[in-house]
Amino acid sequence: LNQGYQQLLTTESAELFLNDIESRYQIVESSKRLGEIRLSLQIVMHTLQQADQLLLQRIQDRPLCLQQKANAQFTIVSNVFHKYYIQQVQMYFSGLHQQATNAFVEFDTLLAVMNVTDKNVDAFWQTVYTAENSEWALFNAAVKQHTLYWQALLEQCGKLPKLS
Repeated sequence: LNQGYQQLLTTESAELFLNDIESRYQIVESSKRLGEIRLSLQIVMHTLQQADQLLLQRIQDRPLCLQQKANAQFTIVSNVFHKYYIQQVQMYFSGLHQQATNAFVEFDTLLAVMNVTDKNVDAFWQTVYTAENSEWALFNAAVKQHTLYWQALLEQCGKLPKLS
């Protein structure tokens, strides 16, 4: 749709786009992608809250390493961090972030090009993407907080890897 609207505004192929506009809207309307992304963001945030509680509890208990010397507990935590968090969880977060960014930018562009003034659409989009406390902003904050908890835990042993 975004490409079609750009063509409509800049070229003479407007008739082709206008003849095909209904089918393009049907594709967008029937797509569940935006809802799937939103659900994934919510599931990740909920899961991160649970994981953060465990990490925070471990951080607040006695240090993982005494005098920053690695021990058996640190080896277990380090293995979980490297084998699961770095290799799997962060990869999933990255893929979800990229998919959400692409979808949200396209939808945001479409709303701008179409000059949508419907208050319900605007309220929805603020909830999802544009507001300071939008689902998107909360997801990014949750990932950042989770990263900070991992850093704090690993810092107890002086073994802080660089996290993105």
